[in-house]
This record gives sequence, C-alpha cells and structure tokens, in this order.
Amino acid sequence: MHAPPYTLVHCAHHKVGTVWWGNILRTVAEQCGVRYAEIADGDGPIAADVYLFQHSRHFDPARFAGRPFRGTHMIRDPRDIVVSGYFYHLWTTERWANLPDPRYGGRSYREELNRLDRHDGLLLEIERVTLGDLLREMLTWD
Repeated sequence: MHAPPYTLVHCAHHKVGTVWWGNILRTVAEQCGVRYAEIADGDGPIAADVYLFQHSRHFDPARFAGRPFRGTHMIRDPRDIVVSGYFYHLWTTERWANLPDPRYGGRSYREELNRLDRHDGLLLEIERVTLGDLLREMLTWD
C-alpha cells in the first residue's frame, strides 16, 4: 500500500448523503488499497487516508497538521432533508428517536411519526429540522 500524496476528506451533515458518500469513499479506498475511516462524533483513527466526517461540526483541520488534505463538503436542499428524514425516521433504530418523549404523550419520535398521517408527519419533521441546528450548520459551515 502506498500512501497517497494527500488525505481525502468529505464533510457531511445528517441526511445529506452520508450513506451514499460513505459507500463511494469506502469503495474508492478499497480499490486504491488505502485506509478508510468514518468519524461520527469527532473521535476516531487518525491514520486513515480517506475520511468521512458524518457531522461537519467535528471536522478540525488541525487533525491533519503536517499532512496535506483535500476535501469536499455537501449541502442539500432542506425540502429533501425533510422528506428523506421523515421516511428514515419512520423505521430508524437510532436511540434518540426511540426514547419516550413527553412532547408526544410518552411515545417516541418514531412512534409519533408512525401514528400520524403523512401530511402531519411531514409537518412534525419540518418542525424537528427547523428547530435543530442542521440548517444553520449547513449554511454557516466554513
């Protein structure tokens, strides 16, 4: 295995192509015989050649001090994020979406989405997306 001349980095946001990019970057790394790493929470291996930061807020250029890197960052139309998130959260096993929540009468977010019709479920997902940090992070990330 020959180390590439620079590290390849992709910075993402939740529901903004992370699975898609992960599959692409993993395949590229395998085909090139280099190391691949997904960083979900800011920690992770620092010896990879290809990285996917699942949350752009965890990317720190200082991590690559002394090693040149090239990167990409992708944002997504917020309407697509809402629709994708709605369908994903109907079945997700993510812990946060399956915890009882007093806002939904003790039901989890996933249970509440499944209880609602599609129109009201999409409105709930719009509320979740707009009240969170995702849109602000996409618009202000540098």
